[in-house]
Amino acid sequence: MKPFLIRLYVKEDTEVFEMINPTDDTLVSRISNPLGTSFVDLLYCNSSQVYDDLPKAGSLLKEIQDKDYSKQIFENYTENEKAQLTKAGKADFDVQGDIDALRHLSDSFLDTHIFYSLYSMHLNDVLTDYTEKKKPIADHQALAESRFSASAMKKAVEAFIFNCLDISIDKAIPMHKRFEQFIKTLKGKDIQFKIPDSEYDFYPEKGYGDTQFKNDDPSLCQVIYPKTMEDIVYYLMVQQLNLEARYNQCKNCGKYFVLSGYKNTEYCDRAIDNTDKTCKDIGAITTYRKRKEQDPIYLAYNKSYKTKNARIRYGKITREMFAEWSKNARIMRDKCQNHEITLEQFVYWLESDAGFHGVLEIK
Repeated sequence: MKPFLIRLYVKEDTEVFEMINPTDDTLVSRISNPLGTSFVDLLYCNSSQVYDDLPKAGSLLKEIQDKDYSKQIFENYTENEKAQLTKAGKADFDVQGDIDALRHLSDSFLDTHIFYSLYSMHLNDVLTDYTEKKKPIADHQALAESRFSASAMKKAVEAFIFNCLDISIDKAIPMHKRFEQFIKTLKGKDIQFKIPDSEYDFYPEKGYGDTQFKNDDPSLCQVIYPKTMEDIVYYLMVQQLNLEARYNQCKNCGKYFVLSGYKNTEYCDRAIDNTDKTCKDIGAITTYRKRKEQDPIYLAYNKSYKTKNARIRYGKITREMFAEWSKNARIMRDKCQNHEITLEQFVYWLESDAGFHGVLEIK
């Protein structure tokens, strides 16, 4: 994989991550979603493998560095000394396996979440410098320790949403007060909020055919080329504060999701495990059931249905008679719901047993 740059900006209410080829500044790929989507994805993506792989990447970098350094020393030995070291198994200087393993880890960072692609970018830059420009490996320890920073950023994102943009927050509390409360939560957690450097440019440029914007014309956007995960997180925090993004917690799964427009949706679009249903589907069913349970027409129909069905057990009617009554009762129920008859007339019809005789009118 070639080294790349990440360009990040917010246009309208959309966050845009672009992978850029630094040699000619051409667009390699783009991810664009409603503002706040990446925050939610970061919160709930499985990052445990990333935290394990970061120190592995650091160890591999050190191993490549050590082998390369040992190889330089090995060249100074006599042929006899080289043979003795090789026989003793102390002359394994093949670093290709380590390089391949490092590239594999780099791909795993990129596949996990857009925020972790910075680690992938860093490893590719290091490997390119090492293999093509013959630069030595360095900073392996810093990469291993990055797992603590990545974990801290997830906690910062959650605290930011909870303190600033959760719709349950009292609307009377101004945004700057909410933000002050968020900053207080960072104290003691070794996290320091810092707005990253940015520049302004017109994006998206013409010729990008996969935009999801209302207006495809380029507009002036605050653009950053992030170097760290903190750059991404803090830049998007500022953008969301300015645009007053809103989040809600799904009543089904309990996870945060971004609200679009001014609708206070209670359920998210996440798929429920091992089903083709989403939380929103479940929410619609729950709402429908609650509405039916409070509907006087439904209550009257349901009460009469149970009463008539009980007559089968006592031999007062047959199943065929009940099926005929049930079919006619549904017809009359629909008439009541369509305001063709009143609720009082429907209840009278149910109590009169007219449905057993096929009577579908109110006298």
